[in-house]
Amino acid sequence: MPTAQSSMSLGYTSYFIQQAISLAYQQFYANAAGSVYYYLSGCPNYAPGQTSADECPRKDIPAGTFKFTILGLLSGTKINSLNSAKPPSNDTEPWRTFDRDVAKSKTMIYRNFIDVSGMGSELKTWVSGGALDGTNFSDLSTSANLADSVLHFYGEKHGDITIDFSKYYSTGKYTQSLDDRKAEFGGFPCDINSFGMDGCTRDLTGFNDAPDSFPVGANDGVKKLGDASTSRADLDGMAGAPTLDVQEVKAMNITLRPGSCAGRPEKPATENPEGLWNVSWIVQDETTSKDCPWWYLASGATDWSIGEKVIGGSDMDVNVDQLRQCEPGSCYFIDFHIELGGETEAERTVFGNPENSNWGWERGTFFLYDPSITATDATGAGSGSGSEEVDVPMEVFVVIVVAILVVVVAMLVARRYGYCRSQASATNRGTELNGQPKETLDVPPDGSLEKEGPGV
Repeated sequence: MPTAQSSMSLGYTSYFIQQAISLAYQQFYANAAGSVYYYLSGCPNYAPGQTSADECPRKDIPAGTFKFTILGLLSGTKINSLNSAKPPSNDTEPWRTFDRDVAKSKTMIYRNFIDVSGMGSELKTWVSGGALDGTNFSDLSTSANLADSVLHFYGEKHGDITIDFSKYYSTGKYTQSLDDRKAEFGGFPCDINSFGMDGCTRDLTGFNDAPDSFPVGANDGVKKLGDASTSRADLDGMAGAPTLDVQEVKAMNITLRPGSCAGRPEKPATENPEGLWNVSWIVQDETTSKDCPWWYLASGATDWSIGEKVIGGSDMDVNVDQLRQCEPGSCYFIDFHIELGGETEAERTVFGNPENSNWGWERGTFFLYDPSITATDATGAGSGSGSEEVDVPMEVFVVIVVAILVVVVAMLVARRYGYCRSQASATNRGTELNGQPKETLDVPPDGSLEKEGPGV
């Protein structure tokens, strides 16, 4: 069975809140190994000191909010040299340049960017809430923590659009059963060519009224497990799904700085298939391109990997540059700093101390987080996972996760106890923690991953 020495899979579910509601458990989308996918229930609302043993707190969400939940699964056969309960595997597979030992890092950074160029020329930006209340973006320090704050983008076209950051994120350990997965899907991996995506997906969110469960009939092609009498505890781990047992809640650290991906040349300077080496886009100011998503920098020998006709049909083709400009003054990089811990195992966080697994996926750690976006003129309703569209102004393209099914994280790791950075990218497989132990060096992911273009 193929193994993954260091991997991280991220999935998301998004939904538009048409009427004010109170949310407790929320739905998360998991991309598991072997072409298997799950809708899972998880609680991102806990405060420090609370665990899954506590009742999930409710959070009031106003109408007009675009919610998106993020689930990250961290695992690998050699993901963590510090873990004593399950030490790294002794298999003979060589350590590759893009593999990662998380014990050598203290922070993982999950990076997103937002492009608000479609809001008009008189764009105003500021922060509300907390110690930074009333601060303009231009006056923000790049180290200022925006957790428990709201970002405001006000433009002449669409009024006020806000991004609301939760103060805390939940973490824990998970396990997955190979035998249960084989029994449910008739083997491993799931035969996605025969069954299709829906046939290799299971809904374990239960039969409670929405939004406490994924609505019955919302996705007729996906089998919903259990029935109205099945408890949430009994659903947990069913069909070989990851168990989301929250064990530790941490305060999120969120930073923001101006970004730019403008000016990409018509043709790449050289071949750069993974887009992580900063060699395909030669510019005077190297900071212009190095933080852009890998899929925007990826290139073949003569052309960009993601360029023309990324969305639309024969009557409407839109390329990447038309979809998101990321020009100075209207593009910002947002970094979510997820704590891994210190030099000894005793100093590690729950998320930063995953047990090493036999195959690279059957056990590990996870994090849950749920930011939200609100637009003053947003109307409509909808829900979905991956690339599901919602009714927000199309000119305001917010890149929170650019996934078709799951987000790959390409890691940039500094020297021991430096920072482990990530950029969102798109694929339909599990992911590798990528990088070399060199400060701010981009490195390619596993070439065996089947990549697709970014979802929209």
